Amino acid sequence: MDVTKDRGFEETLLIRTAQKADAPFIIHSWLTSFREGDWVEGVPNKTYYHYHHKVVESILSRATVLVLCLPDAPEVMFGWICVEACENG
Repeated sequence: MDVTKDRGFEETLLIRTAQKADAPFIIHSWLTSFREGDWVEGVPNKTYYHYHHKVVESILSRATVLVLCLPDAPEVMFGWICVEACENG
């Protein structure tokens, strides 16, 4: 998918399904980003990283994860998104 069409970017970027090799980057960025949130304020680092790592791995095991990367170097990731369908009710 060309996400740069008509947006003035000089590089074409690729959105692809995440692979197992992407997991360390995704988990690390998720944990460090969420760590800055108010929701976990006051939770000791050791406790946060131990338990939230398990939560993230559980979500990743069932969710769809897409990665934004360079087409010629798919290991060069700019970001990712994790989505999961939920039933209402």
